[in-house]
Amino acid sequence: MGWANKYWQSSVTVATYQTLQTESAPIRPQYNLVPSFALNGARYNIKGFDVVTTNSATSFEMPLTRNGQRQGQDGQRYSSYTSAAFPIVRPGWYITPKVGLNVTRYDTNWYQAEGVGGRVPTNDRVLPIMSVDAGMTFERSASFFGSESIQTLEPRIYYLNVPYRDQSNLPVYDTTLADFSFSRAFQENIYTGGGDRIANANQITLALGSRFLDEETGFERMSVAVGQQIYFEDQKVTLPGEVPRTNVKSEFLIGGSAALTDTLTTGLSLQYNPYDQMWDRTQIGLRWNPKRTASISASYRYQRQPTDALSYQPQGQEQVSVSFQWPLTRKLYAIGRVDYSLLSNPTYQIEPRVTQAIAGFEYKGDCCWTARVVYQTYAIDPTQVNNAIFFQLELAGLGQLGQNAMGLLGSSIPNFENITNPIQPVGKYQRYE
Repeated sequence: MGWANKYWQSSVTVATYQTLQTESAPIRPQYNLVPSFALNGARYNIKGFDVVTTNSATSFEMPLTRNGQRQGQDGQRYSSYTSAAFPIVRPGWYITPKVGLNVTRYDTNWYQAEGVGGRVPTNDRVLPIMSVDAGMTFERSASFFGSESIQTLEPRIYYLNVPYRDQSNLPVYDTTLADFSFSRAFQENIYTGGGDRIANANQITLALGSRFLDEETGFERMSVAVGQQIYFEDQKVTLPGEVPRTNVKSEFLIGGSAALTDTLTTGLSLQYNPYDQMWDRTQIGLRWNPKRTASISASYRYQRQPTDALSYQPQGQEQVSVSFQWPLTRKLYAIGRVDYSLLSNPTYQIEPRVTQAIAGFEYKGDCCWTARVVYQTYAIDPTQVNNAIFFQLELAGLGQLGQNAMGLLGSSIPNFENITNPIQPVGKYQRYE
């Protein structure tokens, strides 16, 4: 439930979770939100300044285990982060200095293993955050496989400074280590979630990209980029059990994409570890999109197994995926996805197998309704799977009934498109008499 106006947005969320697990593969339950309040605001170009504030108050509750015990700390978290940036944008270059203040307060109950409760003193954290983001764009005329094009050269530098604060006595409710990627390399925190940990930082991110654009239409034919972070101090803030980083440089990030034709595109994402001289991650994708609501995608993903099992890094992965959205008739559409793991480890009973499969149909009614039915099966441990069926009825302009099949499809099918054309907003003076 939410409310919004020109400058402010607010919401109230109540969420409870059921953790799917077995005795052979125990998983720590996720905290329930009972409830969570959010109030966010933004004002841009106030005499050149952009001011953004995000505020939340959340009550966390850990579900009881089968034997009636709790595995964590119930409590409340109040957080507020307000930042002000001053973008300076000129033809061919930009620089954006930014300062912010993050204030967080915890009021927590601690439940010991034998079930005896106790209060932990209220903990506060106040952190100033400062960054400077700058970049340039150079252009020149070029030829791309015989077509007149514009080639760009786009260097970017991002400096981040966050002082160290001891956060080892703060609970961890909904925060985890984010995957290292191009988008995360220019973020203020290596952790994602509600901000139970904010890492100290004194670092620079360097990136260099280049694109080939069609001279007449501006259509991007190809792009490549490479980036790396340089650290001026060691990591001191960690999650429980996480091994802190001590390297002075990050992995190399390498990415690229190309439009082989107007309807066939491919992408590549790599991470190279200069210390181990090994490729830590590889992702290759291919997508054919001949028209709207018609696409076929295939991808290969590899993630090297971390040397430390408690490092909070994503576990090893080698997987191929195929997904599609395709019209069978003018009204009937087929949708599906299959993920197949290539990993094999007899010690942990891990064998190559399908880890997720999705199949379904969408039917578009004559006037103003659409129906969807989707079947999903997914692995919950090396030997067991769960099955689910989603049915959803969408009434144009009125909303949706049933399970959230659209949410599942949107997160599972790359570039999934709603077969129902979006309703255009009515203008202020339309039908005015």
